[in-house]
Amino acid sequence: MTTPPHDIVVVGASLAELRAAQALRAGGRQGPLTLIGAVTANRAARITAYRTRLAEHLATHTSP
Repeated sequence: MTTPPHDIVVVGASLAELRAAQALRAGGRQGPLTLIGAVTANRAARITAYRTRLAEHLATHTSP
């Protein structure tokens, strides 16, 4: 008997958390994957741009 995949929640919006989510997808994870975090205005623009590029490939739904 196989068990259905569990939902995964990654808490945080730093590069480490986004890389973890990206690695899950690259490893074949197709089930629900939720990222919870905030991007603050005082982060470096380079890091924010990189984070956004990673997140675009992961997120299907965003909240305001």
